[in-house]
Amino acid sequence: MGHALSYPRTDCSDAADVEARISSVSRAFGALRECLFSPILITSTVKKSVYEGFILPILWCLTEKLLNCLRTFHARCIRTMCRVTRLHHISNADLDYELVCCQWMPMLLVVSYAGWMKSDRLPHQMLTSWFREKRPRGAPDYTYGREVYKALKKVNIGRNEWYECAQDRNVWRNVINRAS
Repeated sequence: MGHALSYPRTDCSDAADVEARISSVSRAFGALRECLFSPILITSTVKKSVYEGFILPILWCLTEKLLNCLRTFHARCIRTMCRVTRLHHISNADLDYELVCCQWMPMLLVVSYAGWMKSDRLPHQMLTSWFREKRPRGAPDYTYGREVYKALKKVNIGRNEWYECAQDRNVWRNVINRAS
């Protein structure tokens, strides 16, 4: 599935790009809906693997408003795969747990790999770097660092604990397994 990048607009908003991505991925999801996501005979594990490998990679650092738009799309897809409507009165969190779709898993894996690298490697340096200067007034709507902190919070790891936790691969594996 190709995605044409759009040039930045004067309002610096990603809304049109997100809508285009959702439209594109909705077509892909729709194409697989009948044969893969809706049938009872296909296991949740297969549905999860295809969904995480094909649909979830559209997520990237966004404003909370745009991220909520993607979360809504994600919830609709999960409901379709579980064959559940609102009439069933089952929460999105319960359905997400049923399929065990962890959208933070790829990010936690990147964090762990960067933690395992030697300190002179660029990914490690980028993840652990800090500016000594005062932050300018205002801040980006959403940053990769904030998203990493949210992912760590979801698996009950503090901002200052992740590095030590990632050093012990068995401990980190338990964290990842707990999240998935």
